[in-house]
Amino acid sequence: MRAFLALLPDADTALDIDRWRALCWRNLPGAVAVQNLHVTLVFLGDIDEEQQARLATQLDAVVAAPISLRLSSVGYQVDQRMLWLEPSSNDAGRPALDALVDALRHACARTGIAVDKGRYRPHLTLARRLATPAPSPIVDPAFHLKSDAVCLMGSRLTPAGPVYRVVREWPLSAVSD
Repeated sequence: MRAFLALLPDADTALDIDRWRALCWRNLPGAVAVQNLHVTLVFLGDIDEEQQARLATQLDAVVAAPISLRLSSVGYQVDQRMLWLEPSSNDAGRPALDALVDALRHACARTGIAVDKGRYRPHLTLARRLATPAPSPIVDPAFHLKSDAVCLMGSRLTPAGPVYRVVREWPLSAVSD
């Protein structure tokens, strides 16, 4: 199974993002389906059932606080032709998010799943395969993404684009001292 770990926006936030995107960029080519909006934490690649079971055991032991991010900036990656939302580098939720990603990467390493150890840049992809960069939005983004679970997502590639499904969730709860 092609898989990744992610945070999912609640339905209202996902719909708000979708409406804002449609307002700013009518008929945006390559727009990510509203039900596929997410913030990738760790891309796992292809994992088999045994790796998935070992990973689940490791993730059962991860303790992390719920995540709260303000998605307030738009980014574009030329080489991948992607448009996304991202938090500012000084967002109050970044330390908790960075700690969570670090814990998830360590859990993956303990299971033998090789993951990217480079600098983590959180983002919520709005569109892929853009021929040219999108113009600046007419309304600045200001979305609050709150998540109290890490989701293991399965990804199936289709001619119409990827289809994601939640395979399993792990709750995030307040870390007590």
